[in-house]
Amino acid sequence: MRDRSVPTAYLLAGGLLASVAFLVALHRIADFDYWTHLALGRAMWAAGTIRVGEPFLAGAQGGAGVPDSWPFQLLAFALRQGTGDVGMCLLVALCSAATFALLWTLVPRSAHRGALGLAWALLALVAFNARVRFLPRPEILGYVFTAAGLALSHRWGARPSLARLAAIGALLALWSRVHLSWAPGAALVLAPVALAPRLDFWRAQWGQAHRRPLIVGLAVLAAAGGWRAASVVLSILQAKRADGGLSLVTEMQPVWTFPELLVPFGAAALLCLALSWSVPEGRGRRLALWALAVALGSVAARNVGLGLLGLAPPAMEGIVRSTWHERLLVRRAVPALAGVAAVVLVAAAVQDRDPPWGVGVRWELVPRDAARFVKDASLPAPLLNSFDIGGYLDWAWGGAPPTFIDGRVFGANPTFADLDALENAQGAEGILERRGIRTIVLRALFYDSGRLLPLVEWLLSRPDWSLVRANDALVFVRAPLPERLEPLHPREAWRYVLWEADVKAFEGGGSALPGL
Repeated sequence: MRDRSVPTAYLLAGGLLASVAFLVALHRIADFDYWTHLALGRAMWAAGTIRVGEPFLAGAQGGAGVPDSWPFQLLAFALRQGTGDVGMCLLVALCSAATFALLWTLVPRSAHRGALGLAWALLALVAFNARVRFLPRPEILGYVFTAAGLALSHRWGARPSLARLAAIGALLALWSRVHLSWAPGAALVLAPVALAPRLDFWRAQWGQAHRRPLIVGLAVLAAAGGWRAASVVLSILQAKRADGGLSLVTEMQPVWTFPELLVPFGAAALLCLALSWSVPEGRGRRLALWALAVALGSVAARNVGLGLLGLAPPAMEGIVRSTWHERLLVRRAVPALAGVAAVVLVAAAVQDRDPPWGVGVRWELVPRDAARFVKDASLPAPLLNSFDIGGYLDWAWGGAPPTFIDGRVFGANPTFADLDALENAQGAEGILERRGIRTIVLRALFYDSGRLLPLVEWLLSRPDWSLVRANDALVFVRAPLPERLEPLHPREAWRYVLWEADVKAFEGGGSALPGL
């Protein structure tokens, strides 16, 4: 009878890995789009339907459309109602723990102690580097799906089955309702199957006549899913090439534009390359999987998490198949070294400043005072707002007044292009006049660079615009001012600019990038 017991060392290592992954991903909320997802979840909850159209943005068609990522949005709102923002912080960390627990299952239970130790160290390092992308967004569920899909597809070569393919298909179908990351994620998940086609298996299945309709059906579904995934990826690439591009959505820029992301990603990629290369058998397939993960992780900063997860399986296979490290680690030293590594990684994560380790919200990043002031004073519409604070205004205003822009609007969209030109004070008067803007709610500095928005100086120099609030955002109103509203001296704007600069200095460069 086959021994199905799980070695104690294997279980302890998996538990320690999940604990490390949980702790390094436990951060206070500093993500702007968290609020958009909450607001959409609240709108669906209040309407009793997921077909709420566009409830927040000015000039958008209401319709009866279904918001993207609606399962996560309903979950986020329900979780916040029950547990507050702390619950979301814990959910993010739990998704990290689940992701790496699933990846740990790719390590054979029978692996010798040296291989277990090196595989554990690799995954712990990947968890530490990937923590910057475990944010309160739908993509955190996508990382769990990625790990589950990789766990299924990397076993295909050794034990192919139709049931395993059906499970992968069901997983991708569910993932497609949760977040757009399913499209590049599908490439990572299906690549191991494509590179180990197992023609002998398919010939055996085709030889059974009753299974032929099932095989044809799977082929049709795979082709349809591949076409849909390709169309999603192509639409994103087209948006990146469009005029105006994605210059405001910093996380859509290549990873090499952000040293704080490039250095850990590059170091992990080089380590995984060496491990993937280490054994001749299956080297070509492992290197192809490595190259795919590097390409996905490099093309856009938001894909770093997916890229890191994709790098791990071929590297772990190289570790398990190798024999050179069997005596590298003394048997009794492995648990101690793993414990030391766990403490070091968690201690380093606790020192994070962007976002800070812990639970709750970094309230200094959202314009709570400005949002209340605009609503309570009934400042005149239409309104203009900065890109990064639009999500919170969706939540604070609930569409009354309408928000000008939030993290869902980018690329060739004319609203996005107008805001880009406005923030750089290019043709500002004409754009404001054409759109009839009466109130402006601004952050004073570009989020990614910390440079002062030229629009701030332009507004302060215009006699027809008055600064009326400068606590956690700059609020300008076009003349004539509403009754009982007095203009502030321009020095209040510069005090606010210094305060915002201090906040950005605390962030240390900003790796919690805006954008859905």
